[in-house]
Amino acid sequence: MRLKNKIAVVTGAADGIGRATAVLLAREGADVVVGDIQAAAAEETARLVGAEGRRGMAVAGDVRDRAVLERLVDAATREMGGLDILVNNAGTLGAGHFLQYEMETFDRVMAVNARAQFELSQMAARWWVAQKRPGRIVNVASVNAEFAMKDVAAYAMSKAAVRMMTKALALELAPFGIIVNAVAPGTVRTGMNREMLGGTRLEQRWVERTPLGRVGEPEDIAKAIVFLASEDASYITGQTLFIEGGRTLYMH
Repeated sequence: MRLKNKIAVVTGAADGIGRATAVLLAREGADVVVGDIQAAAAEETARLVGAEGRRGMAVAGDVRDRAVLERLVDAATREMGGLDILVNNAGTLGAGHFLQYEMETFDRVMAVNARAQFELSQMAARWWVAQKRPGRIVNVASVNAEFAMKDVAAYAMSKAAVRMMTKALALELAPFGIIVNAVAPGTVRTGMNREMLGGTRLEQRWVERTPLGRVGEPEDIAKAIVFLASEDASYITGQTLFIEGGRTLYMH
């Protein structure tokens, strides 16, 4: 077990990458605070963590609410007894053509995808520094931080912000023993796009443009997140690991 007796917070953990990450963290020995806006689904993820023999605790709420972020940190540090790993996974797509895009949607996408990661990372880092403890932050960006696609300008901006934030925080927090990295998934079969894919021509199009010949599964991303949270990645910081089956080797 690479993460025996560690305590982790995972946001957006009701489904998809977040749930797969929470379960794999538990399988590697960590207790997990499960955060998500979907209360019942978050409870189910916490139950799955428990099924791996570790403590799982659900905290329901919107990551745009500072009080929810505070509850996530408190659940780990006060109720579970510490905090070692933060996985900033909560996200929203908010797709739409630029000419018709509503600023209300823009603000929501930036708040969920970028500001919440910044704010929760700050809370965790302040606790680590005060306690003189090391910590790990793994942010979830996207291949859209690297290349442009139609109808996702705001989403791409938010994920590019996450990628640069990862570099900046890694630089500032390294003297305190806090390691910060990110993963950038390609097309992954999650709740956000499961219906959009589902064996359709669109999925086939993505498969044809991916050298490894398939879309990703949540577990593909979770494995990389757990690696970055473990001692196996102790000399890696400020990096974004692209997990996309070779998709970005050629964009067309």
